[in-house]
Amino acid sequence: MGKTIVVDNLKKVFRRPIKKEGFRGLLDFYLRPRYDVVEALKGISFEAFYGEILTILGPNGAGKTTTLKILSGILHPDYGSVSVLGHIPQKREKAFLKSIGFLTSQRRFVEYMGWDLPAVDTFKLVKEIYDIDDRTFKDRVKLLSEMLDLDGILEVPVRKLSLGQRARVEILCAILHYPAVLFLDEPTLGLDIVAQKSLREFIKEFVRKTGTTVLFTSHYMKDIEALSDRLIILNKGRIVFQGRLLDVYEKFSKSKRVEIEFEKMPERVPFKDRLIEMSLMRALYRIDSDKVTSFIKDVVSRFSVKDIKIMEESLEDLIGRIFREAA
Repeated sequence: MGKTIVVDNLKKVFRRPIKKEGFRGLLDFYLRPRYDVVEALKGISFEAFYGEILTILGPNGAGKTTTLKILSGILHPDYGSVSVLGHIPQKREKAFLKSIGFLTSQRRFVEYMGWDLPAVDTFKLVKEIYDIDDRTFKDRVKLLSEMLDLDGILEVPVRKLSLGQRARVEILCAILHYPAVLFLDEPTLGLDIVAQKSLREFIKEFVRKTGTTVLFTSHYMKDIEALSDRLIILNKGRIVFQGRLLDVYEKFSKSKRVEIEFEKMPERVPFKDRLIEMSLMRALYRIDSDKVTSFIKDVVSRFSVKDIKIMEESLEDLIGRIFREAA
């Protein structure tokens, strides 16, 4: 499985102007400008491969979008090397630009093309930009429209489409030229649960059919669980973890959730200091991983128990703790 992306010791620094309030502060800045240096990326290194879905995860300001913008050639790195499909992104060569796709969370491309135009007119513009021949264009629009459930609305003005429909039109625009590398920055942001699930299923199927490498960012744990082949966790411009989702649990999980279903509810709530929630005859506890066996033995010896379930710490809780510990 060949490499499509190689990032080595990538650094990016932004200068943020320091201005005081009011006209005097503005005048002072123009006469004696001062800047605060912000290190967005502090020497990150990673690789991505053909047909892989790689998630970049991190809190706001971690450097996720900056990374995608550098990989797509929108921003230039200050230090380190970046290679995408054998190209240096910042050169923005025609062959490189024709080989990538980028969908931002704003998803405003079809609106900019014309709020009153139907989606199919925007597809025709994309066809011309990427020199797609007539037959290929027709076949791809038909196939992708079926996969994205867009049949029957391609002739409808964009302004009359729902948010979910517009999102699906946007992603079709981003992939109509079948990019070898696709960057997705918060692709499911703002969509309802049904639309999010539909988009996730499409991305997986598209990657399976085309072998496209996908780098995407998301704050939704469902996206990460459903799509990620590998995961990169960024925090304050540094990589604090990269590997499989399973490896996250193996490396960072320190506890498990234990659900106890009682035959008869105890008069007082047992082990209240470790209780997460309680309802009817069930109690959910958070127990240190190395103490689960002794905890269960203690419960069974003291109470009448109907059922016991042992579950991994939720991904959301686990990722949140990684962010806090890396801060």
